[in-house]
Amino acid sequence: MVKCAVLGCGLMGCKIAGELARQGHRVKMTDSNAEVLNSAYQRMEEDKQELLREGLLMQGAFPGQVLCLSRLEETVSDAEFIFEAVHDNLDTKSDLLEKVSHVCQPEAVISTNTLHLDVNEVFARCAKRERCLGLRFLFPVYYIPEVEINPSRDTSSSTTERVRRLLEDMGKTLFFRSGGNPLILTEEQREERRRVLLHSRRDFCPVCRQPIQDVIKVYHT
Repeated sequence: MVKCAVLGCGLMGCKIAGELARQGHRVKMTDSNAEVLNSAYQRMEEDKQELLREGLLMQGAFPGQVLCLSRLEETVSDAEFIFEAVHDNLDTKSDLLEKVSHVCQPEAVISTNTLHLDVNEVFARCAKRERCLGLRFLFPVYYIPEVEINPSRDTSSSTTERVRRLLEDMGKTLFFRSGGNPLILTEEQREERRRVLLHSRRDFCPVCRQPIQDVIKVYHT
């Protein structure tokens, strides 16, 4: 279990938090908009129900705990990984992450989820910029293996390695942006990834999560 914080409870923030919780991590969330913060649980519950209907979720609850908190300091105070997913505006992100960098743990990894902003500008005022980097989950997050990594000029190799280990343990694959345009999956590409995951789920027993052929062999011996 890894202690995570998600900043921003909009569409992407809730899906990132839900995916982290689905993988068994503890997640603290916050949003400056109280109404958006209060709707986070409902958004994730709707995602869970959809995953259950599609056969992509084995159980009715995510194993990881999710906490919605109103105070930024409390949200990030013990986080090992911080995932920022607020509105894609340079001033908004840089102001928020500057503050976060001074109140979180000194070794906490800080990431920003951005389509078009320069991560060097986003993190320009942060303390300990070597632990900061761009990290963009692809919509709708849950069954999408690809995650875009975008190190800043200050990002250390140890930070990149920590992120790689975390995400690979979650079944994710890191990739670097090719050219200036971000990868945005089409509906057909999303559906293909959903089918791949659904097929893999059907190859495993929903109770013990072992390969179904191994379970059948044990049953008949």
